[in-house]
Amino acid sequence: RYEELERICSRLGGPIML
Repeated sequence: RYEELERICSRLGGPIML
């Protein structure tokens, strides 16, 4: 689920890197 990962990354204030 990318939506959840985006929310977590957004909360941490960092870019999404997988």
